[in-house]
Amino acid sequence: MAIIDRNLFLSTLKDARSRAILLERLKSSILDNTAVDLETVPFAGTNSTNLDEAIQCYIDYGELPLSGKLEDFWKAYEQALQLDNLEEEYGK
Repeated sequence: MAIIDRNLFLSTLKDARSRAILLERLKSSILDNTAVDLETVPFAGTNSTNLDEAIQCYIDYGELPLSGKLEDFWKAYEQALQLDNLEEEYGK
């Protein structure tokens, strides 16, 4: 359906911008608030080799892990978190 009304055009444009800002905030809330550096966590994705890239590919393009299971994002993060905790406890 073609937009032919000025107000509808501008409100849709503003809505799209608001949603883009919200998306960036949501991405930052997960990518910038982790206990480990996601770029150092290996991960098998279609177009990614680390957890940071894989999460961004999922958010931006809907790419799941190679296993097809969303839960694998958490599993990789949880393993990295446990490893990081062990390294802190026993020294690197």
